[in-house]
Amino acid sequence: KKKGPTAWVRKAITEQQKGKLVVLVYPLDKWVLMLLTAIGTKVRNLGDVRWHSIEDGQPGTGTGRHIAAFILEPK
Repeated sequence: KKKGPTAWVRKAITEQQKGKLVVLVYPLDKWVLMLLTAIGTKVRNLGDVRWHSIEDGQPGTGTGRHIAAFILEPK
């Protein structure tokens, strides 16, 4: 069975809950790292957002992926 990033993250969380120190190394785009290291940044999981059509207001099918909101609070 193929192990993707989600499986490894689940394993890391399980081990952390057992009291172990876990270091998870994974490549990210530079812009994500910039947002994560900005002072005052908060990240929220919006889930699989189902955008609504501006033409008829009907919800779309979603992306099948979770969407993150990066909130940069003023200093």
